[in-house]
Amino acid sequence: MRALLSSFVLLVGCAAVEDAKMDSDGDGLLDEAELAAGTDPESADSDDDGLDDAAEADAGTDPLVADSDGDGYLDPWELTEGSDPMDDQSLIYEGHWPYNPNKDAIEDPGWDERARKGNTLPRFAWTDQFGQQVDIYDFAGQGKPVVLDLSGAWCYWCQQVAKLMEGRRNDLAGYGWDDLHTNLEAGDFLWVTVLDSDVSGSSIDSDEVAEWYDTFTNTYVPVLADEQMELTDWINPSGYPTAMLLDENLEITVFDKADYTAVLTALAEEFPAAE
Repeated sequence: MRALLSSFVLLVGCAAVEDAKMDSDGDGLLDEAELAAGTDPESADSDDDGLDDAAEADAGTDPLVADSDGDGYLDPWELTEGSDPMDDQSLIYEGHWPYNPNKDAIEDPGWDERARKGNTLPRFAWTDQFGQQVDIYDFAGQGKPVVLDLSGAWCYWCQQVAKLMEGRRNDLAGYGWDDLHTNLEAGDFLWVTVLDSDVSGSSIDSDEVAEWYDTFTNTYVPVLADEQMELTDWINPSGYPTAMLLDENLEITVFDKADYTAVLTALAEEFPAAE
């Protein structure tokens, strides 16, 4: 009887040792360690952010929080782009612009064809008002329409559009667009301004983009410098500003080269002012 009991104790002890070595979710962390850390031993990625628990342990991020520093960018995005996922002052984009981790899957049509309804916006990455390169395809896949506003710093009506979207007094008031800035602030749509020329009509540079932002300080709008006028050549505008409305896949849905206000009207119809 004593021998049988000893064998049973030995078997239980062996089983306990084996349990301690188990890694049920195959993430490289033992169940025992995950239970102690509060992570889920049945899920390789406890916070479902795309970074498994072992990788989070290596990176020093919080495996229970998808955005460890709460800056709006998920931990794996920051690690991919080289910002610090544990520092809320270290951002992918200083302007807090959107980020699309799947942007490389979008087929870039290039600049060969002219802009027209149904075409996809070519991919570009230009300097914004903070001196950072902004990839336009980061604005895709956000579940929101995107306005692309081609302007020149010299252009009076471009300045009025900037004031309109900032909620300042402007010469476009009274046409049903007055509340669009509140929709922009609410995140109903995204707006990207591209400048291709400075106050004298010459090619734009990053310093002049920063000056535009100092004048029209809209924290919801990235202002990009098209120094080579690539977008200008693609659109071949008949006047300034020229605007187009894109869907979440960056396909043109509204575009009238002769009437930039068509985009403003389309937005006002899609997002009517609250009664």
